[in-house]
Amino acid sequence: MGKRQTSLIVQLRSGHISLNLHLHRIHKSDTPHCPHCSLQGRRIPESVKHFILECPAYNVERFWLRGKVGRDANSLKALLAKEKMMKALVAYVDRTKRLRNIFGDAPPN
Repeated sequence: MGKRQTSLIVQLRSGHISLNLHLHRIHKSDTPHCPHCSLQGRRIPESVKHFILECPAYNVERFWLRGKVGRDANSLKALLAKEKMMKALVAYVDRTKRLRNIFGDAPPN
């Protein structure tokens, strides 16, 4: 993996990433809630776990991820630890377009 992809994985592992839960903590967002779920009236914090495993806005991308890595796609620990999983996770993040303003296009090498 390249620098951008490695940086993305480190930020996902630490939770220090441009998702609203972290941004709210450092006073860069008015809300910690997921922007997609908020539109549906749900107040769910946009955490790394929510972004990768739960947000309904990314069901298509998550389905693709599960096709690439199997049932380990339901394990945040596996996705952030195993090399094959990390490459698929980087591709998932890229497919969601959620963090493009920070990472640009970051498909795996």
